[in-house]
Amino acid sequence: MHRSILVGLAIAGLISGGCRGNESNSPKPDGRVLADGSGGTAGTIYEIMNGTVAEGSSVTLRDVVITAVDGYAQPGGYTGDVYVQEVKGGAQSAIKLYRAQRVDGGEISDLQPGDHVKVEGVIKYFAPKTGFNDAKHPKKVNIKELDQGCQITRLAGGTAPAPQSLTIKELTEDPTAETWEYVLVSVQNVGVTQPLDPKYGEYQVGGVLAVDDELCPSQAKLGDCLSITGISFPVFWLGILLQ
Repeated sequence: MHRSILVGLAIAGLISGGCRGNESNSPKPDGRVLADGSGGTAGTIYEIMNGTVAEGSSVTLRDVVITAVDGYAQPGGYTGDVYVQEVKGGAQSAIKLYRAQRVDGGEISDLQPGDHVKVEGVIKYFAPKTGFNDAKHPKKVNIKELDQGCQITRLAGGTAPAPQSLTIKELTEDPTAETWEYVLVSVQNVGVTQPLDPKYGEYQVGGVLAVDDELCPSQAKLGDCLSITGISFPVFWLGILLQ
């Protein structure tokens, strides 16, 4: 989806199915202590996404799991973006690492879904200059991410978390939609209501949910019934990014 400012991927593709119809060792500002001497506030993604830890704060996420690594490298692409999620999952459990860098001697491209990592970075609230232009979600003012240059240390390999099974309504309507931002999700047995647009690599299911095939070529056709797993993102519209 080359017109989006947000690119990413998920860890599963499409499965045909029956269609059910459309739808440091010193105290930090918050009082916690980092036993490993890291320079940020110990925190969780939940605290970032619900605003408990504010924009501009330096944070250390001790052990989160990778759900997606963006390898999109065409001109203007966002190579190096990584999506991570709390091991327990759930709402407000995931965040994007914008143009992340590894500090353990490895390469971003070597990371795999399921890898456990430590992340250090600064919280940034981002909004496009033109706004989100989302009439259905007028209160949407920013997206939360860890800013460019956030640092990743791989801890161990592992199994990618199971996607959260949701309905199209839960992914596209307030108050639930924003809580699933960046989370690995799935929707089951949904009908393609707009076929693939080859220019933007995007199609629509359920009459409202955009699906992007940024890194996974798709031939979705009108009327197809699909089960889809991807990274949920409410940016210019609500949708799912596929691998």
